Amino acid sequence: AYVGVLAIVAGGLRQYLEDKNELPQESLVSGVPANMRSRSSESGGGNEVSVMRVPMATHIKSPLKRLKAISEATSVAKEELASRGESIMSDIGESIPPLVASLGIRAVTEAGLIARTPPVFNTIVSNVPGATVPHYLAGARLVRSLGAAPCWDCMGLFHTVSSYESSFAIAFQACHDMLPDPDFYEGCLNAAFEELCASVRVSKRRRRPSHPSRPATRHPASEAA
Repeated sequence: AYVGVLAIVAGGLRQYLEDKNELPQESLVSGVPANMRSRSSESGGGNEVSVMRVPMATHIKSPLKRLKAISEATSVAKEELASRGESIMSDIGESIPPLVASLGIRAVTEAGLIARTPPVFNTIVSNVPGATVPHYLAGARLVRSLGAAPCWDCMGLFHTVSSYESSFAIAFQACHDMLPDPDFYEGCLNAAFEELCASVRVSKRRRRPSHPSRPATRHPASEAA
């Protein structure tokens, strides 16, 4: 299901950039946060999160071919992430005091080093699983759940995918300088969803086996007559 979400975001980005005449020939890349906690440590506190680098196949026009390419790229990214070891990111984070890490990030930002460094990702697509049963507050039922996340330096578009009951929602937060037409981009995401669904329906109809009509049974008696 998450691969499908990445395909929707990729389709929305492609439509938006194509309309602005800014679609690059190479694929855009998404950063996908991944849980690195082992099952044995899931009961403990804290987060152990790394980020997968997933090409979004925005250079591919066909929604189904794009979906297949993203699925393959996601599998490769998961294998690469697993090969690093589950505790690498958390060990590095735990070895640096929070104050030192904060001062280091601030110094790098103020020096402009981040701005001069090519971004590793073009956007972030973060999945936030929600409740599978309805929630209530003072008797009022929660109808929809939307997530929000801040943009990063030199990365002006952050997508948050949140699920609730049997539905999911894609919310995004963007820097106006980098994405000056968010209303249009919202429409591009909706259009990409509809386009992908329509393509899947057509593909299923084409794969459906046909049932040719059986030839009429010939009776020996009628042939003899």
